[in-house]
Amino acid sequence: MKTADSVERQANSDRLILTPNLPDPDGFYDELLHAHDGLSKEQSDDLNARLVLLLCNHIGDRGIITQALNAARDSSTTTGTTTGTDTGTDTGKS
Repeated sequence: MKTADSVERQANSDRLILTPNLPDPDGFYDELLHAHDGLSKEQSDDLNARLVLLLCNHIGDRGIITQALNAARDSSTTTGTTTGTDTGTDTGKS
């Protein structure tokens, strides 16, 4: 028997989940930070790249991954964390 949650997840499987969905997010964030302990900047960047590729492989849905990539890119451009490169995105702000 399908639960309401499983039906909703299946219906939304073609859309990236942008609402909190991770049990114990603070615990995960702490675990992520500690995974970088003692690593150089290059090693830390490599760890992040490997983690992203492993998670993309696990997700296995190119559409969802593209949505995540775009959301991450949009987030970095709206929070000012980019290096100032013009992305050509019109934010509607003057």
